[in-house]
Amino acid sequence: MCGRFTLRASGREIAEAFELDEVPDWQPRFNLAPTQSILVIRGDSASLLRWGLIASWADRGTTAAPLVNARADTIASKPTFRSAIRQRRCLVPADGFYEWQQLGRKKQPYLFTIASSRLFAIAGLWEVWEHAGERIESVCLITTEANAVVQPIHDRMPVILPAERWAQWLSPSTDLDAVLDMLRPYPAEQFRSQAVSSYVNHACHEGPACVEPVLVSGTLF
Repeated sequence: MCGRFTLRASGREIAEAFELDEVPDWQPRFNLAPTQSILVIRGDSASLLRWGLIASWADRGTTAAPLVNARADTIASKPTFRSAIRQRRCLVPADGFYEWQQLGRKKQPYLFTIASSRLFAIAGLWEVWEHAGERIESVCLITTEANAVVQPIHDRMPVILPAERWAQWLSPSTDLDAVLDMLRPYPAEQFRSQAVSSYVNHACHEGPACVEPVLVSGTLF
């Protein structure tokens, strides 16, 4: 599961990295969590969507349980995602994501980043829910099995798409087999991890303190 991530870059940096004319007014974020608005790229534009996908046929809107993630191995067969994986794919800009390791009675958070590039793109799906004049656009992140760096902490990780695949992922003409073939773990040799402060454990916490490195078993990650 991917339940928290960071997007500490400025709007200008995001626009340059994804070759966008502009992005919505964006302030760097250190602890993005489900039900919050996150930045999403669809085609050649960026917008803010609610993190936690609401199926178009759901009886309820924001009171429904948010679908934060979609598993790559079942995404094409589950009714909730079956249409979106074919027609409503998106990129979710990020520069890190968190996972937690159980250590006794405590959970130690780790921040995972890519060594070669600050910004990366998580594969996502978006949906529109409408009822009685209310309209909600929402998004979920796609996860796959963990690579060798993430595996000691968690068995799942978000699908991170290399830049050369972004256009293909977003294109409505890409066939389903090619889409599903992209849902792989990112190469472990390009990944790095660091243990960070438990300050990030609370979704209401924000700011640089969330990514402050800490010592675990005498080692600074």
